[in-house]
Amino acid sequence: MRKTLLALMILAAPATDGLLAQQTKITPDLAASLENAKPHDQIRVIALMSAKFSFRPFSVSIAEQREQIRLQRIEELKKFSSSDQSSVADFLLKAVSEKKASAIRSNLVKNLVSFRAAPDVIRELDRRDDVALVFPYDEAKFSDETVTDAELNIVDYTRDFAAAFKRLSDANPMARRNAILFLSRENTAETLKAIAGVLYDDDVLVRRTAVEAVGRFQGSAQARQAVAEFLKKETDVAAKISAIRAAGELGGQSSVEILKKLAADPYAIYRAEAVKALGKINPAGGLSAVMTSAVSDEAEGVRIAAMDVAGRLQIKSLMTQVRANLSDTSPIVRRSAAWSLGQMGDSAEIDLLLKAAAADSEDFVRVEAANSVEIIRSRIKSRSK
Repeated sequence: MRKTLLALMILAAPATDGLLAQQTKITPDLAASLENAKPHDQIRVIALMSAKFSFRPFSVSIAEQREQIRLQRIEELKKFSSSDQSSVADFLLKAVSEKKASAIRSNLVKNLVSFRAAPDVIRELDRRDDVALVFPYDEAKFSDETVTDAELNIVDYTRDFAAAFKRLSDANPMARRNAILFLSRENTAETLKAIAGVLYDDDVLVRRTAVEAVGRFQGSAQARQAVAEFLKKETDVAAKISAIRAAGELGGQSSVEILKKLAADPYAIYRAEAVKALGKINPAGGLSAVMTSAVSDEAEGVRIAAMDVAGRLQIKSLMTQVRANLSDTSPIVRRSAAWSLGQMGDSAEIDLLLKAAAADSEDFVRVEAANSVEIIRSRIKSRSK
């Protein structure tokens, strides 16, 4: 079982002035606002509350994995709010009247709740073991209900790069993570070295954030090598998936051999992600052996990934297995097969695709097959000119 940190953004509860000097959880800009605030002032804030989730590696399809994770998160969040955070829930119920209900904003997907509270209430958050960070509500970032994941994930309380470098060694894992996000905005050798230095952090969310950030340093041999080494050593499932994706984005040959091993891993999620990454890298040594196995894999997500790569890279040696997938029991596999055949097929595939376009039980498969027929015919026609 692996543990991964999910931050629940919420707001809460009462306290004392002496704790402000520590500034371990209350950000400097919020601390300054509190010092100038009157006892009855209402300040809008957000607090990051720590909740730990346990997931096992899955050997089922990607769609099933997502659904299982979604359901497990819902159950864990129910426990989180009913037990660990019961006092916060009580505070919210008592502190916010019906007239002030509009002051609470909630986005269940992004786990964001915020409201206004008196200075003493905000200071009390610094006492709580389950609070990681408290920062001001930023109207520009959080006022829109449709705020993006990226905007919510970059809580920018780091105002300059000197401070961000120091926060990479902060005792608070959320501060370390936010520092990585801030530093990764600048693609320089200095920031890459700093971020790579926290790839083996004790906190899995920090490790994931770091390897994803390293994956954005396109064209860097140092970044490729750092991700390749990380892939060999990381054991957390989510962090390893992030590393596989980073390797694919970076390209180069550094991670090819470990990715080929992962393409044959017992866990389907590793196999599928490794196949996708190898397809992006398209190594000089070729992918025929890896893709031959993947396109007939027992997990539909792996088969789909392999057919996507085969179609994009025109791996025509896989045509026989792709044709076989056109009669697979899974409609999403059949659709992928139809698409792949359209990308690399020729006149020999037209009759097979026409049959699927006329007889498949799913509309989206029939549409994909019909589109592929037109793509092949157009390709044949252009060659004859």
